[in-house]
Amino acid sequence: MAQYPIPFVAGIIEKNIDGKKHILLQTRWKFSVSPKYSGLYELPGGAIESGENVYDALKREVKEETNLDVKRIINLRVTDDVSNIDGDSAFGFSPFCCTQMTKPIYFMGIFFVCEAEEGTLIADKEEAKDPKWVSVEELAKMLKKERKKFFTPHLPAIEMYLQTQTGNY
Repeated sequence: MAQYPIPFVAGIIEKNIDGKKHILLQTRWKFSVSPKYSGLYELPGGAIESGENVYDALKREVKEETNLDVKRIINLRVTDDVSNIDGDSAFGFSPFCCTQMTKPIYFMGIFFVCEAEEGTLIADKEEAKDPKWVSVEELAKMLKKERKKFFTPHLPAIEMYLQTQTGNY
């Protein structure tokens, strides 16, 4: 029987602190669904529910895991909804990047760079813990020093992000 990828969204949430760009990083804490990956660094996000719009999924997951509201998705390109046949609805969008994990679990990730409203950062104790704002420079150091401590399907997106921010990584 074919195994289909689990689609998920994640936010690379940016914030300027003292003139430096930071992103929100948290510790994955999902022992009931993926004990192997619990305890690793990740970006806020999660599964897209059946029939759910990717933007609604991003906003819902960020809110559930951090208590923050997504204010703006950066460099977003989106088409109008189209309906070619009665009852159909589709739209095109351009996220920051997509990732695919091909083994042992099949994940397909859609990542957006975004900003959140100011608010109290509170981790969802059932899915994440220890949320923190990490500077781009510190993130690059963490990745080089502690690479195995990052959730695998988030790793390519974080690396791509660092390349856009630092020019090399």
